Amino acid sequence: MAFKKYAYYIKGNNIALIEKESATGSGKMAVAHCTIGGYTTKDTCEAAGGQWIPGSSGSTDTVNRYRSPASSVTDGIELEYTYAPHYTVTDASDTRSITSYTENGGLLKITMTTTASFSAGDTLLITDSSKWNGLHIVDVNTSSSADVVLRTKYNGGTVTGLSSTLTYNIDVMEDESFEIDLPIYLQKALVYYLKSKLAEDHMELEASEYFMRKFRRIVEKESNSKAGQRIMQANRNLI
Repeated sequence: MAFKKYAYYIKGNNIALIEKESATGSGKMAVAHCTIGGYTTKDTCEAAGGQWIPGSSGSTDTVNRYRSPASSVTDGIELEYTYAPHYTVTDASDTRSITSYTENGGLLKITMTTTASFSAGDTLLITDSSKWNGLHIVDVNTSSSADVVLRTKYNGGTVTGLSSTLTYNIDVMEDESFEIDLPIYLQKALVYYLKSKLAEDHMELEASEYFMRKFRRIVEKESNSKAGQRIMQANRNLI
């Protein structure tokens, strides 16, 4: 039984999946095999619908090195993206469960399991929804009601049996008073960026470019701080 081992590289916004070349003590890499177990020849393997992977040999300096995958990898890695949100949840316990939604004069009206009171213009956050995840604005005042009309446009029927979550007490970024949770290192980059723009406004181009270079250097260093090879534990079984 053989295994395929994978790793990945990160550089800036780019990611690359790489594969470790298998080898024996004699330096034999990628022993010939079928992707379907039980077949030892190319003809019988392909007749059964499998793919025949030929064997290859390599010198000592190529044994166990990582390279681009020799075959397709359809489920080798799962990515999760992060970003700096333009809002903060001031109290994560302030939630309501959403059971259904419907149309109300061309707008979205949601129904909750318990009542709540909102004012027109309040910002609400919907999560765990297949369609409405994100921020929404309350259209009209709601007083101790299980229904709330949002400014989100909707023209459709009633949908029930939901298990979405409505979170309120959301602080949305509107002006310079909004606090962004940046690491201290990136806060320095932000200061350099602002200095560059101020110098540019005063036509001090050399100073502007100087601060912009320092800004880019910090951002690039932060982006590449996790660059390099990551070994993954998930291996593909080859019979």
